[in-house]
Amino acid sequence: MSQLWVVGTCVAGLPFAVVPLWQVAQVPAATFPWLNAAGIHAVVR
Repeated sequence: MSQLWVVGTCVAGLPFAVVPLWQVAQVPAATFPWLNAAGIHAVVR
């Protein structure tokens, strides 16, 4: 398969992957809820 089959061009002229082969499918239950917690952040004034 040539690179042209796997890589396309977006509207801005930048390349993008037509088929993101390096990414694993996202499963909703794969991430633990405690990983999504933001916690306490400092307030800058």
